Amino acid sequence: MSALKYYFDLIRIIEEAYVLLPSSNRESSEIIDKWVRISTENITTLNRHLQSSGLSVGEKLRIQSIISALATLYGKFVNYSVVGGSLQSTEQLIRWKDLENVSQNRIRTSVVINLQHLNLRDFLLDAEKLITDKLTNIVTSEGNLKVNFVLACEFSNQTNNETVVEIKYFNVKNEAILPSTDIKKLFLENVVEKLLTQVEEFKKQDSG
Repeated sequence: MSALKYYFDLIRIIEEAYVLLPSSNRESSEIIDKWVRISTENITTLNRHLQSSGLSVGEKLRIQSIISALATLYGKFVNYSVVGGSLQSTEQLIRWKDLENVSQNRIRTSVVINLQHLNLRDFLLDAEKLITDKLTNIVTSEGNLKVNFVLACEFSNQTNNETVVEIKYFNVKNEAILPSTDIKKLFLENVVEKLLTQVEEFKKQDSG
């Protein structure tokens, strides 16, 4: 599908631009502004496309995955421009971003952006604090929720003297969250541990 290839290529180009950010503050500022604008414009376009009635569930998931990847890169560029400023340490490691509401039936998509973590478990444990706070506020104000967690991971493989980067997605079953739910316990037991197990199994299969 040519449209999907365009966005995957765009994500790769933005990732390369981030890695190659110059040390000059002035040059960095100009490049950051450019890629923040491009990321924002494409996220807006994809969110509009998500509102199309003819999309299958699979197509919607693929588009949401691309939006999440673009939102992550957006967050990295923004974070690059403010590191050393007034952000707290946790905010320099992860950030919550709400994406546009894509339907009329109260479905919403949000992303926890990994800005600096290299260790997956550390990222998920930091994300737990942020997710617990956000979901507690939402369930308090809006009532019962059904939540779907998806983890996007980058894997690098060396092929013919070339590094190939692929994004793989892992998810767990939908979780019902009530005002009485212990969200921290639910996330640690039903999300963190299961996602870590899935990733480890994938790495073993991939290496085998």
